[in-house]
Amino acid sequence: MSEHEFYADPTVFDIWHDRTGGWFSVRVATLRPYFWSLAFSGLALLLLGIALNVLAYSVYQRIGSGASLGWNHSMAQWLTVLMALLSCHSLLEQALRAWPRERAFPQRLRRFVRLCGFREPAIVNSSSVAGPGLVRNSVDAATAREIRTFFVGARAAGVNVAIAKALFAAGIRSVSQLRAADDAQLLRIHGVGPATVRRLRTHFN
Repeated sequence: MSEHEFYADPTVFDIWHDRTGGWFSVRVATLRPYFWSLAFSGLALLLLGIALNVLAYSVYQRIGSGASLGWNHSMAQWLTVLMALLSCHSLLEQALRAWPRERAFPQRLRRFVRLCGFREPAIVNSSSVAGPGLVRNSVDAATAREIRTFFVGARAAGVNVAIAKALFAAGIRSVSQLRAADDAQLLRIHGVGPATVRRLRTHFN
């Protein structure tokens, strides 16, 4: 997190980037816990499609075209179908194992899993797993808002960019940190003089 993100005026490109990036970030964040399950499921569906295509082509060759196939050709086709189906079964089991333990398994998928003879993924208490991450994200978001509010106020108080960077580097990044620091501590920051201290104190007090 750099100081110019909180001090410079956003351009049209910045606003567009924030909107599009935020839209994609929200969608990706919702899929992130299910990434491995989706990846294994996608591979399983691909192998299932290969097995069905080979099986349909084999039946078409025997019935539709009327051509007689050698035993080695037929054996290769049936082995391909068998291997693809076995791999599909293993990948679906792996997809169920990779299901995020803190997320509830959908009821519709639960019926399908039981019908196919698979075991449902175990569910761990969501509060014990998701709690720390949620707290950390909320703290980070709150800190970002405090920093942004402080530097917007610093600009309104007449503090230039160079001094704002010096404040950021010195760890003065919020109104509470400014109020906790005494004047002597602020004056030790490079570029900060008595006039800057007066502007900040007047604006934030």
